[in-house]
Amino acid sequence: MLDALALFVTIVEAGSLSAAAERLDMPAATVTRRLQALERELGCRLLHRSARRLQPTAEGLQYYEQCRPLIHALGQATR
Repeated sequence: MLDALALFVTIVEAGSLSAAAERLDMPAATVTRRLQALERELGCRLLHRSARRLQPTAEGLQYYEQCRPLIHALGQATR
């Protein structure tokens, strides 16, 4: 679950699935599948996706704001 949270935070911060895939050094299709799995697990859509835009839903923004400090703190602790 922690990997999924970090993935979601990276997607939001990168601004696109392809930019997140590049940052994470993984295929864009993998990023998309993992995001979809997280959305299924949570039972809500986290991002509005289109060919031109990626924007958090209300639930996605709330989830991001709660997860971001945790993910960044864990990254700092690991370093």
